[in-house]
Amino acid sequence: MTFILLLALPGLVTGVAGGLFGIGGGTIIVPMLILTLGFDQVQAQGTSLAAMLLPVGLFGVLKYRKEGLINLKCSLLLGLGLLLGAWPGAKLAVFLPRDWLKLFYAVFLLYVAWRFIEPVKLVKLMAGSRKGADAEGDAAPRKERRKLIPDGPPIDNWYWMLLLGLAGGVASGLFGIGGGAIIVPFLTLFFRFDHQMARVISLGALLPPVGIFGMIPYIQGGHIQFSTAAPVAIGILAGAYFGALVGVNVPKRLVKGLYGLFLLGVVANYLNSTIPALFLS
Repeated sequence: MTFILLLALPGLVTGVAGGLFGIGGGTIIVPMLILTLGFDQVQAQGTSLAAMLLPVGLFGVLKYRKEGLINLKCSLLLGLGLLLGAWPGAKLAVFLPRDWLKLFYAVFLLYVAWRFIEPVKLVKLMAGSRKGADAEGDAAPRKERRKLIPDGPPIDNWYWMLLLGLAGGVASGLFGIGGGAIIVPFLTLFFRFDHQMARVISLGALLPPVGIFGMIPYIQGGHIQFSTAAPVAIGILAGAYFGALVGVNVPKRLVKGLYGLFLLGVVANYLNSTIPALFLS
């Protein structure tokens, strides 16, 4: 029983992050399997994909749906794109310079993290130089977004959603990351979605088994431990609900800041794996 709970722990942590940030969780669960259970990199990636085959974000999506915070049409289109894009991404990984692509992507995520954390504004708030900033809420970020794109309703055309899903699927196969790491920043920065709606849509897009094609090489190589994947999936299922519960009840600005910090962790992980390979080898 203790061993089963130990297996479920990485899934629980991943599920909370998924429910809160709208991510698939590969960036969390893979290192946790390596550190807590001694998996090698390939085993961890394969087992993570197997765990994510189940609709592990279901309870989280249901909680958000109860609050009227999900756009199922966008989620389904994005999910279809993720499903179709994973296989080409895995094929491209053989030919493209993945370390350089990861480095460029890390720079992009660093920019996104900066936009979400807003460190300059945070320093001003801590110094007390801005009165009424709490009442202002998310108004300032919205004004900043208008510098990038014209103001207006969210862009949710079916072809844009499908194209974004394809991009997320290709990135998933190419980098070994969850599509949510692409979907949430792009929905927020370029498609005019509120951050809360963006992460809920992303969580809904991960309900279908979008990584099923990416599992094939791992199955053929015998790199998946299904006996481990099942408890991990149960942990994710439970954790996603608690993550959604937190996401609904805490201030949006706090969630955005936490998401920015999470992205900084992703950036640090990418830089740690790419810079030595590119410049120190």
